[in-house]
Amino acid sequence: MGRRMQLVMKTKHFALILVAFLTAITGIRLVWIAVMAPPSHPYAIQGALDLTKWDLSSNRAIPLNGEWDFYPYALYMQDPGKLARPDLLRVPGNWQPLKQLYGQGLRIVIKWAGASDSYLFFRKAL
Repeated sequence: MGRRMQLVMKTKHFALILVAFLTAITGIRLVWIAVMAPPSHPYAIQGALDLTKWDLSSNRAIPLNGEWDFYPYALYMQDPGKLARPDLLRVPGNWQPLKQLYGQGLRIVIKWAGASDSYLFFRKAL
């Protein structure tokens, strides 16, 4: 009976140490996630990304996520008023339905303090 009791105590001791270890590792990971989380950032809305309130001096990367203007079969090189109304394409997102298109243009307008720039990305095929 004494040997069996020792085995049960060792098993309980091992389980307690394992639970404490897993709890500590999980806590460290949660703190790491909270500390290393990327800062909130603006999203592109209807083809425009407004960075007028963004601190550009921080030299942090700015994700270009959001809604981009999508021009199927068009290369945006002229006044946008002359082009047909663009569709909105979520970036990042599922582009599988667009695979059949031969060429397409994506455009985003980035606004910052005192300026507004338009950027175009053109792909011949997806």
